[in-house]
Amino acid sequence: MLDKNQEFVEYFPAESRVLPKGFSTHSAIDTFGDYTVILSGVGLGQIEENTSVTVILNPGIADAFRTWWQFMWSVSKAIKK
Repeated sequence: MLDKNQEFVEYFPAESRVLPKGFSTHSAIDTFGDYTVILSGVGLGQIEENTSVTVILNPGIADAFRTWWQFMWSVSKAIKK
């Protein structure tokens, strides 16, 4: 049985990192261009019945999420493959 980090790498084989234990959620955020998409009720390979999707079109908010992502990437640990 794979641990959660290895299971994640199976879904996303590109370089991956994880946040410290206790910071995992059932939500996801995707930022592209001026858009930020926030999903709740999602997990690795699953979408819950009550999933919610919020789309924000705002360049300032998209830039803020990109900045926060860079910070989290810089302080998180790489997953060993």
